[in-house]
Parts: sequence; structure tokens; C-alpha cells
Amino acid sequence: MITKKYKKNYLEEVIVRADFASPIFKLKNSLTRPIEKKIISYFPVTDIVNTIKINENIKLNEWNFYGGNREKYLKISQNCLIIDYNKYSSFEILKNEFLDLINQLINLEPELQLKRFGLRYKNVIKFNGKNPTNWDKFFNKNLISIFKIPKYKNEITRAFSNLSLKSGDVMLTFQYGMHNPDFPLTIKKKIFILDLDAYTDKLIKGDKDIEYFLENFHSIIHDMFENSLDEKLRMDLNND
Repeated sequence: MITKKYKKNYLEEVIVRADFASPIFKLKNSLTRPIEKKIISYFPVTDIVNTIKINENIKLNEWNFYGGNREKYLKISQNCLIIDYNKYSSFEILKNEFLDLINQLINLEPELQLKRFGLRYKNVIKFNGKNPTNWDKFFNKNLISIFKIPKYKNEITRAFSNLSLKSGDVMLTFQYGMHNPDFPLTIKKKIFILDLDAYTDKLIKGDKDIEYFLENFHSIIHDMFENSLDEKLRMDLNND
């Protein structure tokens, strides 16, 4: 699928997460050299190993790595792989890094299955303006209809909605609106959130199926994001 690209974005965070159906016991105490080498090629800054105590008898090691400028973060354990970007370049880069690392894990554990797999994009859109709740021509008019309800807009303290959708084996949780960092005070800052989280609980095995779902997540999120925008925000996204 061809997706529309803009010159800039308002992404605060992009997360891809894979939870394994069964622990990879070969990663219980340490990372294998090939996996560590591959991780460091993308995430060269290493952190100390965290040992999480599950109960009196079970402890879990987690390894943490960062991009050179701390613009991205990776956590890996015998139970999951998580990549968190706070500076996002493109889906192609995310896809390449994630699939490259998943393939290393499949080489180590050929029967690897994912019990939950997801991709999340959190957009935090900020503007200056005297009327912080006026988003006409920025967003789809149906998305901002909540602001038409109160008689006095300057009394709004929060306007935030949650929409859940199911497309085949993929669930989409779409949270949007003005969460208001100053709540319970009235809204003073013109900040709008588009938080799109696509995931599946279907058991997935094999690199091709994992790639298929990752691309499907991105496609569903992209379509909902595009459907949320109006002309003013599109113009802004195309300005450097």
C-alpha cells in the first residue's frame, strides 16, 4: 500500500512490541553474541541489565539499549521485544530494524510464536492561539464535534474520546482529543492528541506472518490518521 508522506510530523512516540507465547529460555541469563551484535548495530548505547523479581523463585533479566542520541530505546528479555522511538523517521526504518531483530530471535528459537503484537503512534499536535479549543479545518469535523456541545467553550477542562475497532484479526484503539496537561483547570494550551494503537492477540509464527501483520497495523493506522485530518493541518505537515 502507498501511504501519504509529509515533510514533518508531530509524533511524540512510536512503539512496536512483540510478546512471546513462550519464554526464550536461551535468553534467560544472557544475550547470544549474534543477537547482541545485531542490536548494537542499531542501538549502540547499552544500559545496565535490569533484573525483575517475579516472585521468590523467578527472576527475569531485561537488557536495555539506546540509539546514539537516545532517540530510540530497545528492551529485550526472554518474554518480549520492544522498540520505542521518540524521534521517528519512517516506517521503512522501523520495519527494517524490527524484522531484522525478530529474524535473529527466530534463528535462535525456530518455533517462536507471538501471543500479542502491536504498533502504536502517538501524535501530540501543538499550536499557539487565543481559542485553544477551536480546531476547525485542522481535523475532520466529526472528530471535533465534542467542542460544539458546551455553550461556553472556556469552561472545558478536558475533551477526550476513545474509539475501538476490529478489522479481521486486528484491533485498533484510537484515543483522541484534548487531554489537557493542566487538568482540572480549564484548557489554556492548544494541544490535540491522536493516539493510534493497532494490535492482535492472534498467535503468530514465522517472519512472513509477522511482517504481514506489521504492515497491516501501519496501513490501518495510516488510514485512520488520514481520515482525521483537514486542510489546515495537512498544509502545516507539508511545511518544513
